[in-house]
Amino acid sequence: KQGQRFVRVDGTASAPNVSAAEIRQDSAGQLWVYGNGIYRVEGGVLARQNSGLTRGVTAIQEQTDGSVWLATAIGVLELRGGRLKPIVSSAAEPVRLLLDDLGNIWIGATNGLFLARGGHVVPFEDSEPMPNNSVSALYEDHENNIWVGTGDGLVRLHKTAVTTLNGKDGIRGDAVSAIAKDRSGRIWAVADDGMLYRIDNGKAVKQSVDGLPADARIRTIFQDRKGCYWIGTSNLGFFRWQCGPLKAYNKASGLRHNGVRAFLEDRKSSLWVAT
Repeated sequence: KQGQRFVRVDGTASAPNVSAAEIRQDSAGQLWVYGNGIYRVEGGVLARQNSGLTRGVTAIQEQTDGSVWLATAIGVLELRGGRLKPIVSSAAEPVRLLLDDLGNIWIGATNGLFLARGGHVVPFEDSEPMPNNSVSALYEDHENNIWVGTGDGLVRLHKTAVTTLNGKDGIRGDAVSAIAKDRSGRIWAVADDGMLYRIDNGKAVKQSVDGLPADARIRTIFQDRKGCYWIGTSNLGFFRWQCGPLKAYNKASGLRHNGVRAFLEDRKSSLWVAT
């Protein structure tokens, strides 16, 4: 977003039709887009990087040494110096990656939660088992709790304690697909059925959004530095919320697709939207 305009950055010879899953800004300030390939933002447009990656990327995580881990359909890969190297693990179809404050890498996959520590990837084990092995979201809060979205509820890992929030705690349908934190530290969760929840005092409270169309299926939520919330949906584009009247952005506003996967606010306060 430049000023109040959204500008499409694909549709070029090197990036004719990008399906973007993640947008990240690395420690050097460089913007990267990952999806059906790896792209770098150069001069306001996307330039495809010749990494040899032929399968889609579902998650990315920069490491402290500047290398990047990618979750792909063929496993976890490390991108270093323009070269890809597989990371050996038993994580089948990894979908989420998280680098915690201690330098550990968490891997969420369809067959469970894994932890990379000291160069080894091992299944996460605890005295209290996870409610479901399918992991779809990961987040670390300011208290170093690890929040895990699973097919059977939202899990909070605090040191050795495991707390699960699911249907009995207010999450209809149990499955959680996205987790976010706003600028006040509040945790938000998006369920597979497109419902939005805020976590208050250990309970999931369904959040209504006045003016949001009844058929909107929420996929993600993000709060920018001004305090405005941006709600991405899988079918109706995205909406600016709690920053004046609810405002919709969709294909009529310049989006190539009404399915929104991710938001990023860069160092210049421009908002990037992955569709």
